[in-house]
Amino acid sequence: MTVEPCLTWKKCPDGYEITSLRNNDQEYFIVPKSNRLESFYPLKSHSALLKQLAGISTKRGFNQFANFNGLLSHPAKPESIRAWFQTANAMRDASLKAEKYDFDQLTEYFNSNKSEFLNIELECENHIPKFVTKIGSLKGGMWWQFTQSLTNKHSFERCSLCFTWFTVGQGTGRRRRTLNTKHSFCSPKHQGRYKYLQRHNE
Repeated sequence: MTVEPCLTWKKCPDGYEITSLRNNDQEYFIVPKSNRLESFYPLKSHSALLKQLAGISTKRGFNQFANFNGLLSHPAKPESIRAWFQTANAMRDASLKAEKYDFDQLTEYFNSNKSEFLNIELECENHIPKFVTKIGSLKGGMWWQFTQSLTNKHSFERCSLCFTWFTVGQGTGRRRRTLNTKHSFCSPKHQGRYKYLQRHNE
């Protein structure tokens, strides 16, 4: 039996903005610019979302992340900048624990919060049983994706052109960077673009 993810998320195609609500200049929120929402599959379009958010520490950075991926917990409800900082800090801490192979604390944190992240159900279609991971939010999807990468012994590398994090290793379609290679790229297109820019800057 296999465990398959299930996350169809929604984001505002008109983007997001930072604003204060209830005339409170001390508290800022990221909110959609309109009521329009469109569905997409964030876990299929990006293989290392947790690492990406873990590297952000500014309000502007969080807003840009939302423009590409939507809000963390609900497709349309305003989310406080404070909640974004808390989530990013937790993901940064988890990423550092993984880099140091501190899996005991990482396991304790994940297991104590897993009900917030996901729910696993058994489905049987055409008499073939399989576990399906029901993910209720983008935040839950990022945690699921991160732990799947760890259990599958994937590594994380960063594109030298766009600085996007991605996974490498068996099953990802990308090979790990060799010791004598200085740069990693998220796609052949970005590799070609980087080499083009390097030649014209020399």
